[in-house]
Amino acid sequence: MKKTALAIALSFAIPAAIAAGGMGSESDIGPPHGPNVERLAEKLNLTDEQKTQLESIFAEQGEKRRALREETRTQMQEVLTAEQLTQLNEMRQQWKGRHGGKYCNKWQQQKQQNQQ
Repeated sequence: MKKTALAIALSFAIPAAIAAGGMGSESDIGPPHGPNVERLAEKLNLTDEQKTQLESIFAEQGEKRRALREETRTQMQEVLTAEQLTQLNEMRQQWKGRHGGKYCNKWQQQKQQNQQ
């Protein structure tokens, strides 16, 4: 049980630590998770076909990450008590309140500017 709890804690702590320390300058802002195709295209001199292929790959990988995250949550619900699940949900809400908007809003703003 202790190993499972540790694994669960690390599954949340590692991505949070990466997100907190991994932000570069404002010009490096990309999607919250995954590479920015436009930035790659500029730095690697990609063709339109390559950009399209990469966008497809990144979208597919994003779907896989979402599915894995959902599977992990389902498995966690089978392991944790009702009290622990309530506590975990509160921790998630606190984290989102502190961090969720900070990075996502910048990315959304840049995405809107690029579309104009």
